[in-house]
Amino acid sequence: MVDGSLSRHRDDHRRTGAHHDRKRDGVKIEGGEQAHEFAKTVESVGPKARNLAELGVGTNDSAQINGTILEDEKVLGTVHLALGNNMSMGGTCDVGFHVDGILLNPTLTIDDVVILKDGKMIIDLDT
Repeated sequence: MVDGSLSRHRDDHRRTGAHHDRKRDGVKIEGGEQAHEFAKTVESVGPKARNLAELGVGTNDSAQINGTILEDEKVLGTVHLALGNNMSMGGTCDVGFHVDGILLNPTLTIDDVVILKDGKMIIDLDT
């Protein structure tokens, strides 16, 4: 659930209602009115806009959610997901669209290892 900032909607810090569920054919967007509007934007770009381009874990305990996506995505205990273009990161999806969304208090598990649980870092970053 994207419940922090959404980069294309920088001034709107309210819950977007967009739920990103990774599927074989891309990302599913569902939720309330804001999610519907966001889905229309994604659809207008085409299928490549649904590419899961980026996943990041916030590790900066001094950063704060303020609507500036470059700081918001670094807040300790958050996760950010980006859809669309990933060429600048060595990816192969070349589309004129890239949007970041911030998840507050997420649980993130990778290869059966819990990284974050309810926004709390579980793994030791110093090892």
